[in-house]
Amino acid sequence: MKKSKLKRSDIFWGLSIAFLVILQFWWLPGEKGSSADSYSNSINGKLGLYKTLSALFPHVERDVDSLIPANSHSVLLLVSPERYPTEVEERELLAYVRNGGYLLFAPAMENNACEIPSLGIEINSSTWFSPVVTTAAAPSTSSGSSKEQSQGNVPLEDSTANPTALPAEMPEGDVKQTDVNNAEDNAASIPPTSAAIDTRAGSEPASDISNPMKQIVDRSDRSETGLGPIGGDKDLTAEELGNQVVTKETSASSVITQGSVTWRSRSTLRLPTEYHAEPLVTSDDAVEVAFWNVGRGGVLVTSSPDIFSNRSMLFPESANLAVRLVEYLYKKQVAERSELCVVIVNEYLNASNAYQQTGVLFSPAMRIGTLQLVVLCLLSLWFGFHRFGPATAVSDYRRRSLTDAAESTGTLYSQLNDGGGVVRGYLEYIRSQLRRRFGGMVRLEDYDAIAQRSGLPVEQVRDQIRRAEQIASSGQVSPAVAATSLRWLATLHNKLSYQEKTRKK
Repeated sequence: MKKSKLKRSDIFWGLSIAFLVILQFWWLPGEKGSSADSYSNSINGKLGLYKTLSALFPHVERDVDSLIPANSHSVLLLVSPERYPTEVEERELLAYVRNGGYLLFAPAMENNACEIPSLGIEINSSTWFSPVVTTAAAPSTSSGSSKEQSQGNVPLEDSTANPTALPAEMPEGDVKQTDVNNAEDNAASIPPTSAAIDTRAGSEPASDISNPMKQIVDRSDRSETGLGPIGGDKDLTAEELGNQVVTKETSASSVITQGSVTWRSRSTLRLPTEYHAEPLVTSDDAVEVAFWNVGRGGVLVTSSPDIFSNRSMLFPESANLAVRLVEYLYKKQVAERSELCVVIVNEYLNASNAYQQTGVLFSPAMRIGTLQLVVLCLLSLWFGFHRFGPATAVSDYRRRSLTDAAESTGTLYSQLNDGGGVVRGYLEYIRSQLRRRFGGMVRLEDYDAIAQRSGLPVEQVRDQIRRAEQIASSGQVSPAVAATSLRWLATLHNKLSYQEKTRKK
């Protein structure tokens, strides 16, 4: 029975330790984490923004418990949220701004399509990509025309449009290996951006192929040529477009800073018609940042969160623009009440702050070390409770004699100098014996009855019993005095027992 119980215990401890070891390589699902919040030090994270604002502004704080600040005299930053506000949260944001709050909103880089109609925010997702045209040998047809071979629906009319195309009159079976190798060499010598653009009759060739930005086409400019989005009018995901989806990089200028910055975006900002928008940052063909008043407050919206990322904070021009955008709202808020306000970096819409609330030891950076400490604790507990080898015999000496027990008790009372307790216990023992033998007729205080039944003088019985009671009520009594009283009480008990036995005979 003990072996089976010990075996079950070992299995339990072993499985617990194995589970913790597995957790070091595979964590439980549910904590996805975000690489774009103010806790992250990744490229898209906003930790650099938070630390920079904390050093430059009087009062900067994070808020993970609520979306709306308790005080409307503040600047609220919603940068790259993992989800967008619901209808109820949208109404709360509108009330916050109308009551004098200022909101800085930047969409997420991936899930960037967002609409908050009450605040006039509308951001559309746009896909830019560079089409890469690939061709192959086309067999001849009965009509004598070459077959369209391209990846982006780019038809090739003849061999002059694309040097890699084979002549139409050459049968597929007559294609020699040397010709194929020559075609591949010619294709390798042609830059990928110099593919045939005049794909349809009447279409114009590209005006400036050498400029790579001319080959980045907006999704909204749909056309029938090979430069349009793949799939026509169908909205395709990044997985469907593959590696062709790129982030648009343009040079943007601002009215609040000098010089230009590199603006990275995958979305376009649409200015509201019901509010008077003031452009703050513009690129070559679009407005990237704008501000408009809503009630007593205002809203500043950017088309991309990249300007606030850790990567942008590494460059002085981008970092200066990011801080100036926050300062733009801060000055407007301070001018309203002529007092300092608080800048709030809100993380309520992010799910990545879960481990920040449950403990730093279980954060991704320290999780492995924490699990190893827990494994060491479990191993220590297992070694402490596990029995290795046979059970050892009990080495404690068991007393087999009442004399040994009495000697030990007497030694203890002698060392404590407390003989009154022994006398008190012996008096209670004599009283119990009198009740057992004589009932209530004879008590220890009945000196005449005790003297008559024991054969001792009355004066001796009275003096010794009173002296014993006095010793019993005393705190500390010397062993000699207690021993004298105990001897007389033992003599009294023996005489009472002897007289009782003699009377019965």
